[in-house]
Amino acid sequence: MTLYMKRIAPFLFSLVSIMAASAPAQVKAPSESVVDRFVRYGKIDTHSLEDQKTVPSTRKQLDLANLLADELRRLDVKTVRVSPFGIVYAMLPGDPSQVIEVARNPVLKEMIGDDIITSDGTTLLGSDDKAGVAAIMTLVDTLRQNPQIPRGPLAPAFTPDEEVGGGIDKFDSHELHE
Repeated sequence: MTLYMKRIAPFLFSLVSIMAASAPAQVKAPSESVVDRFVRYGKIDTHSLEDQKTVPSTRKQLDLANLLADELRRLDVKTVRVSPFGIVYAMLPGDPSQVIEVARNPVLKEMIGDDIITSDGTTLLGSDDKAGVAAIMTLVDTLRQNPQIPRGPLAPAFTPDEEVGGGIDKFDSHELHE
């Protein structure tokens, strides 16, 4: 388990708390916890193959991409697209003047938790990538549950083939504009 995963739950909680500090009502919990979401994603085999000329290098990576796109749509994200390369693009409109800065929120520097999640050996855990995906999806879920939280526009995107480095080559930042 990486330190990255240990930081996700408290980071997400702190991030939402900071955002909610200026919101008028109490913050509602996401529909699924970051840990439950991560464990669910971890069960999906997304192994990459080196020396492949296609992106994604394995078709099974599209299973997670399509699942994420479906979940984003269920979270009322209107602009969601999966490219032929398995890259998920989404856009959540917001107030561009809303920015979270570490200088104004020093607690962000100290985000360390102690959750440990391991694979049962039947799938690739993908702890660094899937933990990040789970955190981002939980943040989107939390923001959907709490429209009163002021925030800037968000443009989550997920790429395949992190292990072999091929997915990012097909990433098109122009897909992230409103």
